[in-house]
Amino acid sequence: MRERILLALFVLTFPLVAYVSSLPSQRFHNAITEWGDHSSLAYQEFHEYRKKFGANEAVILSWPGCELNDERLENVAVAIETQLAGLVHSVSSGQRAYRALREAKLSEEVALKRLRNVLVSKDSFDTAIGFQLTEKAMAVRNDVISRLETILESAGVDPESVIYAGLGYNLYALDKEGFESPFRMVPQIILLAFALTILFIRNIRMAFFVNALGIYTGCLSFCFVWLADVDMNAIIWPLPTLTMLLTVSASLHFLSYFRKTVQMQPIDKDSNPQTSLDHRRLIARQTTRSAVKPLVCCTLTTAIGLLSLLLSSSEPVRQFGMFGATSITAANLLLLLWFPPFLVLAGRFDPIKSLSKSQPSRSPTNDRWNRWEAFTRGFRWPIISICLVILLLSGIGFPKIKTGSSLDNFFPAEHSVLTSARSMESCIGPVNSIELLLTFGDANPDNDRLRLRYLKALANRIPSQTEFTSCFSAATFSPSLQQSRRPVQRALEDARLEKFKQESIKAKLIHVDAENSQTTWRMSCRYSIFENLNLADQQKQLKQIASTLFTRDGKSILDGETLTTTTTGEFVLFDEVDRQFFRELMLTYATAFSVITLVVLLVLKDLRTALVALLPNLFPALVVLGTAGFLGYSLDVASLMTASMALGIAVDDTLHFLIWHKEVTKSNSELAFNQHSLNGDPSVVSALRYSGTAMIQSSMILGLSIVLYAFCGFLPTVRFGILLSAMMLAALIGDLLLLPALLTLQKQTVANGKPL
Repeated sequence: MRERILLALFVLTFPLVAYVSSLPSQRFHNAITEWGDHSSLAYQEFHEYRKKFGANEAVILSWPGCELNDERLENVAVAIETQLAGLVHSVSSGQRAYRALREAKLSEEVALKRLRNVLVSKDSFDTAIGFQLTEKAMAVRNDVISRLETILESAGVDPESVIYAGLGYNLYALDKEGFESPFRMVPQIILLAFALTILFIRNIRMAFFVNALGIYTGCLSFCFVWLADVDMNAIIWPLPTLTMLLTVSASLHFLSYFRKTVQMQPIDKDSNPQTSLDHRRLIARQTTRSAVKPLVCCTLTTAIGLLSLLLSSSEPVRQFGMFGATSITAANLLLLLWFPPFLVLAGRFDPIKSLSKSQPSRSPTNDRWNRWEAFTRGFRWPIISICLVILLLSGIGFPKIKTGSSLDNFFPAEHSVLTSARSMESCIGPVNSIELLLTFGDANPDNDRLRLRYLKALANRIPSQTEFTSCFSAATFSPSLQQSRRPVQRALEDARLEKFKQESIKAKLIHVDAENSQTTWRMSCRYSIFENLNLADQQKQLKQIASTLFTRDGKSILDGETLTTTTTGEFVLFDEVDRQFFRELMLTYATAFSVITLVVLLVLKDLRTALVALLPNLFPALVVLGTAGFLGYSLDVASLMTASMALGIAVDDTLHFLIWHKEVTKSNSELAFNQHSLNGDPSVVSALRYSGTAMIQSSMILGLSIVLYAFCGFLPTVRFGILLSAMMLAALIGDLLLLPALLTLQKQTVANGKPL
C-alpha cells in the first residue's frame, strides 16, 4: 500500500510541476551587458557612459530601393516616432541627415562625404533608418520589432524584404533564437533518451518510468527558477535537459545495484504472494542501502562541480551553478524516494531476466570484462604513456582557447541575422562601434569651433591608422561655420553653433556637466560585425591618436582645458566579459578539482587510490578544451562552463567503479592477491562487471542525447551540446581504459613492495 501511495504522489504532482516549470520561459531575456563583473574598471566606465548618453541599443533598417529620395523614409520615421513613443528615441535617417546638412549650407558633395559609411552607402545613394531603444523597450524587444513590421507594412514596405542590423536587433534575434532553437530539440532529446533506455534495460515499463522521472526532475529545475523569481536566459535554458539526462543516468546505476541484489537473492516464483511481496521489499531496501552511498557521493561531486560556478562574477553563471546543484540534489533524493516503490511493484526479480544479455559468464575465459582487464593490464604502460602525452599536449592547447562576442559567434553562417547584417554592411557600411569619449575639463565654449575642426581631423585619421572603417560624432553633422570678423555675422555664427550644440546634446552626441565644468564629446568608431578585432589593442590606438591630436608638448591645444580619453560601449563590455569568463574558468575548474579531490579521498579513505582516480578525470576538460584551443575555435560562456560541470559529472562514474572495487578488495583481498597473476585482478574485473555496463550506458544516454543540440540554430547551445558530449566520451575512455591500467599498476607495485 505504501508503495502505491508514494507513486500516486509522483503521478498527482507531475501536472503541477510541469505547469509551474513553463512559467519562467515567459520571461526570457538576455541582458548580456549585465553578465560581467560590475566592480571592474570596464563596467565603471560603461555605467558612467550610460549615465551621460543613455542606452546604445540601436535598430537600423533598410529595404530594396531605400534611397535618399524615397518618400517612404520620412513616413516610416514619423510613424516610428509616434507609434513607438516611449520605446524609442533619436530616430534618424540618411534622408533627414542629408537634408539637415544641405539646409546648413553644405554642398551636396560635402554632405554626402560626411554621411558615407554612416547613413549612406559608399558608392550609391542607398540609406537606412536608425533609432535607439529606451530602457523600457529593452525588456520587450519582441513587441517593438513586431509593431515595427506593422508600421512598415502600412507605409508600403514589404516586411519580408526589410534588412536589419544594430545591437538592439541583434539582441532581439539572440533572445528569439536562444529560446526557440534549443526548445525545438527538446522532444528529440527526450525520444532518443527513451529509445536508448529501452535498448539498454529491455523493459518498456521500466524505461517509461525512468524517463518520466527524468522529465519530472527536469521540470522541477525550472520550478526552482520560478520560485527564485529569476529571468530566463540562454545560459540557464539547457538546465532542465541536463537534469533530466543526469537523472536517467543515475537511474541506470541504481538498476545495476538492483540487478546485483536480485542475482544474490532471487525470488522463488512458487512462493506465497505475501512472502514474495515482503521479499521484494527486502531486495528494494538492500538495493537502496547499496546504492545510497555512491549516489550521495556522486550527487555531492556533481553539485561541487556546479557550485564552483558560484565563484564567477557573472550572475547567470552563478544562477546556473546554484539551480543546477539544487536540481541534481533534488533529483537524486526523488530517485531514492520513488524508484524503490516502483521496483517493488513493477521490477523484474527473476535473476535470469533481470540481468541483461550482456552480463558476463562465470567463466573468466568467456567474460569480456575479464578480457578487457587483461588488455588494460597487459598494455598498461603504453596506455598510461599515451594518455599522459595526450594530457600534456592538451594542457599546452588549453591557454590558446579563444573567446569571441562577434555576431557570427552566436549564429551559423546561413542564418538570416547574418545575411541581413551582410546586406546592411554593403548598404551603409559596418554598424558595430566602440565609443571614444573625449572629456574636456574646464571646458571653454569659445573653443567649440576649434574642437569641431579637430574632431573632423580625428575622424579622418582613425580609419587610416586603425582597423575601424568610419567614425561619426557631432562634427559629422555640424553646419558650415565661417570665422567672420564682422560682429553681426560673428554673432549669427555663434548662435548657429550654440543651436547646433544644443541639438547635439539632445541627440546624445555631447554631454555637458556644468557642475564639474566638463564637456564630453562622443565619437563612434565603426567596424564590421564579422571582424574579430583585438579590441584591447584597438582601444589603445584610439586613445593614442586622440591624445596625439589634441595635445602638443604635453599640453592641451585648447588653452586652459584638460583632456581625458575613454573607450567604452557595449562591444567593449562584451570583450571584457569574454576575457573575464576565461580567467574565471581557471578559478572555477581549479576549485572544483581541489574540493572533489578531497571528497574522493574521504570516500575512498586511500590516498593512493584517490590520486589514481583523479588522473582520468582530468581528461574531459583538458583534452576537449585543449583540442579546441589548438584548432582555434572561438568559445563562449556556455562552452567554458562545461569544464567544471563535466568534472563533477565524470567523477560520478569513477566513484561507482572505485566503490565496487573497494568493496571487492575489502571482502576478497587475499583471493585478489593470489589470483592476480592467473586470471587478472578480481577487484578490477568485478568493478568493471558491475559498473562498466552502467557507465557505458549512462555516458551514451547523456552524450548522444545532449549532442542533438548540435542541430539547433543557436551556436552557444550547439557548442554546449558538442563539448559536453565530447567530454563525456573522454571521461568514459579515462574510466574504462586509463583507470583500470592505473589500478593494475598500483596493485602490481604494492605486490612488489614498492611505493606507488
